[in-house]
Amino acid sequence: MYMNGSEYAVLMATPTDLKQLTLGFLLGEGAITRATTVERVEIDRREWVVRVQLSGEFDSTRKRGLVTSGCAAVALYKGAFGLAGVGRVRSRLRLGAGEVRKLVSRMIRRCDTYQQTGGIHSAAIAHKGGILLFAEDVGRHNAVDKVIGQAYLDSTELSDKVLLCTGRISSEILIKAARSGLPVVVSRTSPTDLSVRLANKLGITLIGFVRGGNVSIYSGMQRIVD
Repeated sequence: MYMNGSEYAVLMATPTDLKQLTLGFLLGEGAITRATTVERVEIDRREWVVRVQLSGEFDSTRKRGLVTSGCAAVALYKGAFGLAGVGRVRSRLRLGAGEVRKLVSRMIRRCDTYQQTGGIHSAAIAHKGGILLFAEDVGRHNAVDKVIGQAYLDSTELSDKVLLCTGRISSEILIKAARSGLPVVVSRTSPTDLSVRLANKLGITLIGFVRGGNVSIYSGMQRIVD
């Protein structure tokens, strides 16, 4: 990945939805915001290079090196768990535990590549009525980046939306959600201890182990109405 002509990062990912992945990754890092003017994103599939051109200057000293499909990239790079410039998430969203279970069930029904391979993660952005955006990738962070990147391209307001994941909820995913203003993060599996602490700090409702009739709420209970 090149930013304004300077090499910035190397990503290990499933090579689909690369524009969305790029923009979601940069948003999750804080390298760009929704107010940043991205002039173009060029995808070169022969060399597997992405070139991003911003309208303003970009600090190329922030470049990172290799980012694998499952590393603790954001937290390790930024220091202090990558919280610089990240504020508490404000939202009036309320939903029931039954609605959470239905949303996860709907996401799982769309996991075609997982059904074929058994070795891929999925992520979705949803509202109370159903799934809005969906993506799959070998890396759980990448799948999240893809749906956040698509929301950016669609100018989708996220303060009343839910982030759904199939993989473990780590501190990096919590930070990605916070930077995007997502108030609720849900997974079929577990959160880490650090992600629970961050969710409380950032005002995010964190829900894990949504399987069958089970819903485990780790933070932000005020948004769950039953």
